[in-house]
Amino acid sequence: MARRTYVVPDDERKTNFHETLTPTASYREVATDERDRPLGALELIIGWIATLVVALLAIRFVMALLGVSDSTALTNFIYSTTNGFTRPFASLFNYAQPIGTNYFDLPAVAAIITVAVISALLVGILRSSRRS
Repeated sequence: MARRTYVVPDDERKTNFHETLTPTASYREVATDERDRPLGALELIIGWIATLVVALLAIRFVMALLGVSDSTALTNFIYSTTNGFTRPFASLFNYAQPIGTNYFDLPAVAAIITVAVISALLVGILRSSRRS
């Protein structure tokens, strides 16, 4: 028989109830069956990776707007790390990156949107498979 964990909102003490017991409306469910934990961990991993990629792409976009030169190690790291995400969009938009000037990095914006949408879809699929 699976166990569920509920938290009492008043004093936040954890109490275990058997699944046969029905909690009252004042309880909120914290953790469900053990079989849900790997999917929850996978959701967190997808979220963290997507957040990291979007943050790097956003830094690239801001650096392009400010016209940061490619001579620093940090700039080279950001551009080389995010090139794999922006290259498909650069060829799609037929976009040539100007060097040494400030510019609007359209491939970076498209990559940010794409990574956010794909990660949201993956997490949504995982959550819907957990419910069924």
